[in-house]
Amino acid sequence: MRVDGHAVAGGAWRHRRAAELVKLLALTPRRRLHREQAIDALWPRLPLAAAAPNLRKAAHFARSALGTPDALVLGGEHIALWPQADLEVDAARFERDAEAALRGGNPDACAAAAAVYGGELLPDDRYADWAGEPRERLRALHLRLLARAGLWEGVAATEPTDEPAARALMRLAALAGNRAAALERYHRLRTALAQLELEPSPETHDLYREIVGAPLRASPIRYVRRDEVSIAYQVVEGGPADLLLIPGWVSHLALSWEEPHWVRWCERMAGFGRLVQFDKRGTGLSDRPGGVQPVEARMEDALAVLDAAGVERAHVLGWSEGGPLGLLLAARHPDRVSSLVLYGTQACFHQTADYPWGDTAEEVESSPREIEREWGTLAFASFFAPSGDDGFAERWAALQRAGASPSAAAELNRINAAIDVRQVLPKIRVPTLVLARHGDPIGPPAAAAYMAERIAGARFVELPGDDHIMWLGDVATLCSEIEGFVLSVKGQQAARRGPRPAAMTRPPGGARLPVDGRDS
Repeated sequence: MRVDGHAVAGGAWRHRRAAELVKLLALTPRRRLHREQAIDALWPRLPLAAAAPNLRKAAHFARSALGTPDALVLGGEHIALWPQADLEVDAARFERDAEAALRGGNPDACAAAAAVYGGELLPDDRYADWAGEPRERLRALHLRLLARAGLWEGVAATEPTDEPAARALMRLAALAGNRAAALERYHRLRTALAQLELEPSPETHDLYREIVGAPLRASPIRYVRRDEVSIAYQVVEGGPADLLLIPGWVSHLALSWEEPHWVRWCERMAGFGRLVQFDKRGTGLSDRPGGVQPVEARMEDALAVLDAAGVERAHVLGWSEGGPLGLLLAARHPDRVSSLVLYGTQACFHQTADYPWGDTAEEVESSPREIEREWGTLAFASFFAPSGDDGFAERWAALQRAGASPSAAAELNRINAAIDVRQVLPKIRVPTLVLARHGDPIGPPAAAAYMAERIAGARFVELPGDDHIMWLGDVATLCSEIEGFVLSVKGQQAARRGPRPAAMTRPPGGARLPVDGRDS
C-alpha cells in the first residue's frame, strides 16, 4: 500500500485485524461497508455487541498505520476507506481492464490485460472467508482472458483440470506433428482430474482416441556403436512414459512395420508411452558378430540404446528371451529402470533339479538342429501364435528369415537355453509386473509366478490365450495391464518429485485456437 506515493512500512501494521479491515474495504465496491457486514466478515463468531469494540480498535490502528485520521471513517452505521480521497486499487483496476478487454474481444488486448494479473489475490489471507470470493472472481477473469487470447499454456498452468485448454493444446501439438506432446497433455489432464476422482469428458477422450488412432509412421532407424558392434534402434514417439522394449529371440525393426498386428499393438502402446526399441546384436538390422554373444553383452547394448536415445530412466518391457535381459538390467542398473514388465518369459529356460520348467536336457541338445531345419517355415512360425491366420504366419516366417539365418537362429537358441538368471530375482527393487498367457508354452504361468514370488513387491497376472507373441490374441487386456501399471508407477514417482513449473506462453508462432465452447 502507498499513501501519497510513499509505501506504508510493513512494521506499521502492528495489528492483524487493522490490516484485514483495510484490505476488506479496498475490495468492496465504493470502499464502504455497513458496520455489521464488516463485523460479520472479520469476527463471524462473536455477537454483534462484543465485536463492535473490536471494529473500533481495528479502525483506530488502521488510521495509525496509514498516518491520517481521514483514512477510515466510522459514520453512522457505515465504515469507509478514504471516502474523500482518490484511491486506486490494483485488483479493481485489473478487474475493470479485464472486463473491457473481454467485451472488446481482441486477443492482443486480452493478452495484455492478462499480463497485469499479479497472481493469487492476498495469498497471506488464503484462508480468510472474506477474501475467497474476490480471489476466485479475479482468478476466473484471468482464465477467461488467457482463453480469449489463445494462451492455453497459461490456462493449463493455472488450472490443470481445465479440459478446453487441454483439448486446445492437444490439437496444437497434433497439428504440429508432435504426437508425443499431444498424448502427454491428455495424461497430465487425466492425472489432475483423478486427484478429484474425476475422468476426462467424452469429448476429451474422443480427441485422445482420435490422436491415438492416427496412423503411426515408421520412425528413422539409427545406430549406436558399442564394443565395435553397431546396434540398430528406433524411437516411436508417443505418450508421457519412456518404454524400453527388449525383444525376444529375433526381431527386425524395418519388417515389423509391415505386420498389421504389430502396428496396431504399437499404436496402442504409443498411446501412453514413447517406445524405444532395438534389434539385439546378431539379429535384425544390428551387426552379427561371430562367436558367442553373452546375455551380459546384450544387456549392456540395451543401456547403450538408452543413452543414444537420451533416456535417463525407462520403464522396461522384456518379453521371451528379452525377459532375462530386463531382469539383469533392473538388478544391476536400478538407477536406469523406473519399472519392469515381464511377459511370456522365464528366469531360466532349462529344467534343473529344482526348476521344472523350460527345456529338458534332451531338448536342449536336439532343438538347435530342429530349428536350423525348420527356421522360416510356416509351421514353425505358427507355433508362436496359434490364433494367427496364414497371412500372419507368412509374414512372421519372412521376419524370422530376415532377422537371422538358420544357423544363427540355432546358435541363439543354444545360448538362450543356457540362460539362468534366477540369482538376481531377490536383488530387484524396482516395481515389477509379471504377465503370462494361460497357454503360452514358452513363458508358462507357473514359471512367471515363480519369478513374481521371488521379486519383492512384484505383481503377477495370468491372462487368457495361447499366443506367445504379444501383439496377437487379447491385446486389449494385455496392453491395459501394462498401461495401468506403468502410469501408476510414473504418477507415484512424479508425486515424490513434486510438481514441475509450467510456462505461461503463447503457442509457437503466436497461433490461437477458438475458445472451444467456453463461456466468455
